[in-house]
Amino acid sequence: MLTDRIALDAAYGIILLLTACAATGIVVCTLQTFLTVRLFRSRPRRVCPADAPPAQSPLISILKPVSGLEDSLRENLESFARLRGVRYELIISIADDDDPAIGVVKPALEAFPKGVARLIVGRGRRTANPKIERLIAAAAVARGDIFFISDSNVRVSPDDIARTVSEFNDPNVGCVSNIFIGEGARTLGALVESLYLLIFVVPGNVLAAWAEVPCVVGKSMALTRRLCEKLGGFEAFGQMLAEDQSIAVATKEAGYKVALSPIIVRNVIEKRSVRQAIQRQVRWGKLRFSFSKLVYSSEFLVNPFPMALLACMTSRLFVPRYFAALVAGTIFAFAHRLIQSTLLMYSSRTSITKLALILVPLQDLIQFASQVVPYVSKEVNWRGFRTRLGPNSLILAAADNPGLSREYAPSVLSST
Repeated sequence: MLTDRIALDAAYGIILLLTACAATGIVVCTLQTFLTVRLFRSRPRRVCPADAPPAQSPLISILKPVSGLEDSLRENLESFARLRGVRYELIISIADDDDPAIGVVKPALEAFPKGVARLIVGRGRRTANPKIERLIAAAAVARGDIFFISDSNVRVSPDDIARTVSEFNDPNVGCVSNIFIGEGARTLGALVESLYLLIFVVPGNVLAAWAEVPCVVGKSMALTRRLCEKLGGFEAFGQMLAEDQSIAVATKEAGYKVALSPIIVRNVIEKRSVRQAIQRQVRWGKLRFSFSKLVYSSEFLVNPFPMALLACMTSRLFVPRYFAALVAGTIFAFAHRLIQSTLLMYSSRTSITKLALILVPLQDLIQFASQVVPYVSKEVNWRGFRTRLGPNSLILAAADNPGLSREYAPSVLSST
């Protein structure tokens, strides 16, 4: 009898906790959506009245690390050939001569004006983080006043870079990052990943910026050369797997602002399996977990539907009298997420099909399950690079990257 009473009290406690978390999550998601839509509406129409940049404008060095073939790689690269309102150079950095991406990059260089784009091949200074290797090699030949880091699966519109770097008109800004959304999904996994970016990553970044908490995803980000050198160059972040977030934290610690640009760039995601989409969510979760377990745990609050569903299921098993009320609460949480997703779709002008909204509850459940994994595992597999994470994404073991001091002289191929 006493055991039954204890079990019933425990069920009451679990239902109350889950319901409170779901209710709090609905409030937080509402705030996120409001802030995100407001940010999107603040996007400037133009930076310069003409295509030509002012003669005194800073030179932007766009550093683009490339490894392997991404979806629509050539089209992604060529989108940077149409930039306007900014003086820039594009430096594509690839580690090995046998990388299949070279066969795509070389013809893409022909789309650029003479001398604007270059391909460098060679590992440069070895670091534990392969992406940092590529950035070090690119920065070594860069001439710009601003380093603009752009991943190979990013596609931009002609004004995006000029609008983004306009944030540096505030001399207190040291680092700027872009919001990015998925584009081009052709498979179920690609749709799930695009939804993850739209309804979790984007509003999460906006909420962090509003709270003045450094939160940067290095898909598309910029920092001044002066700040980069002050922080010790890219080499200072070679032991961190989340070099983007590490740079953001170091920027704030150095007394500079970390700005979130309202300019949206496109992360081209055409073909992904559901497994690959889940693996990405797990990997990013482990990175965030390594920086702050408390902040990471609070992320469960921005996913109210699974919490409400769990409360409903617990009631059905142990406290049936509340089941009907909790079913109504679960339906409300589900409807709220659909409304939130719809608002984010329209305000971001994403190309995700509206039919993808039916996948929102699936994405919420996948995300909830994925968020549990970092509590039991620190192992990360990033494009075949396997490592174990320490605090702040410190790379503790990288069997595939043994030598950290060998240097190479990169070869250079320029646009003609």
